[in-house]
Amino acid sequence: MKDLFIYGIIGDCEDDVCVTAQQIIDQLSWTDDSEIRVRINSPGGSIFDGMAIFDALNKCGKRVIVQIDGMAASMASVIAMVGQEIIMSPFAQIMTHKPCGKSTGSSAEMRQDADLLDDLESKMLSIYVARTGLSEAECQAKFLTGADTWFNAQQALAAKLCDRIEEGALKTMTAPNSMDNVVGVYKHFAAMLNTTDMNFLEQLRKSLSLSAEMTEDSIFAHLSDLQAKASQVEGLTLQVTDLTAKVEGFEAAAIAARDLEVSNLIDTAIAERRILASAKENWTAMFKASPEAAKVSLLAIAAVPDLTLGLGGKGGTLDRKDWSFKDWTKKDPSGLFNMKAENKAEFTALFKAEFGVEPKE
Repeated sequence: MKDLFIYGIIGDCEDDVCVTAQQIIDQLSWTDDSEIRVRINSPGGSIFDGMAIFDALNKCGKRVIVQIDGMAASMASVIAMVGQEIIMSPFAQIMTHKPCGKSTGSSAEMRQDADLLDDLESKMLSIYVARTGLSEAECQAKFLTGADTWFNAQQALAAKLCDRIEEGALKTMTAPNSMDNVVGVYKHFAAMLNTTDMNFLEQLRKSLSLSAEMTEDSIFAHLSDLQAKASQVEGLTLQVTDLTAKVEGFEAAAIAARDLEVSNLIDTAIAERRILASAKENWTAMFKASPEAAKVSLLAIAAVPDLTLGLGGKGGTLDRKDWSFKDWTKKDPSGLFNMKAENKAEFTALFKAEFGVEPKE
C-alpha cells in the first residue's frame, strides 16, 4: 500500500516543509496500488490547494485510508474527511474553524472577499456533512464556529471525525492486567461516557479494540472490573462513583429500550389477533429467557380473521351464510368469550341457533 504524506503547510510557502496539490497529484500518478494511505500531520494552509488535494484523492479511484499522526488542523481536517476509513493516533488532534483570510482594497472588494469566504465555508460544511452524516446545523455548531475547536482522539471519535483509534504498540493499554495502567484506561472509559450518543458502546468496542463478539453485558462486566480496580487508586473514588452512576444510567436506558420493543411486538401481535391478550405475560417471560427465539416464534404466528364482523358482533349483523359456529369456536375462542361478556343476548341467540338450546351458565 502506497503512503502519501501531508506533513507540513498546505500550499506554496516560503518554508521548505510544504505540501502542494501538484505534489500529491504527481505521487498519485506514480502508483498503481488499489489502496493508498494518506498520513497527515499538518497545521493546514491554503484552502484552494487543500480543496484540490481533497478532490484529487476523492476521484483517484483508489481506496483511501487516512491516518492522522500528529494533527489535522484547519484545511488539513477537511482533507482528512476524504478517507473511506479515518484512523487517529491516541495522541493526535483535529482542529476545525471557519475559513479566514486577509483582505485589502475598496469596501466593494472587501465585501467580495467576504462573499468568497462564505462560499468556501459552505463547501467545507458540505464535506463535513457528507463524511460524518450529521446535519448542516450540527456540523456548523461543532466544526465551523467563530473560534478554533480542538478534538482529541476520543472527542473526534464521538464527533464522527474518525472511525477508530489505533493504539499501536500501546494496544495493551486496552486490556489492563495491573494497577499501572488501569487509571489511564479507566479515565478513557470515563471520557467516552461524557458523550450523549447512546451508541457509545460501539464506540468503546472500536476504540478499545474489544472483540466484536463481546455482548453488551460483557462490556459492562469489563467496565465493572475496571471500576473495582480504579476504586483502589487514591484520588479516583469520586470519579468511580460518578462514572458508575453514568454507566447504570446508560444500562437502564438500554434495558428500557429493549423492554419497550418487546412490549410493542407483543401488543402488535395482540392487536393483529395473532395471540391472546391473556398470553402477554407468558410471551414477556419467553422474551426474557430467549429474545431472538421468542421474536422469531411470535412473528411466525399467522393472524386470525376477525369473524365477529358480519356476525352481529361490534356493529355487525347476524348472517349465518358464511360461517360455522363450531369452526368459529376453534379459530377464535377469544372472540366468542368477548361476545359473551359484551353482548350476552347476541351470544345466546347464536348459540341457540346453532345447537337448539340455550347455553348453560
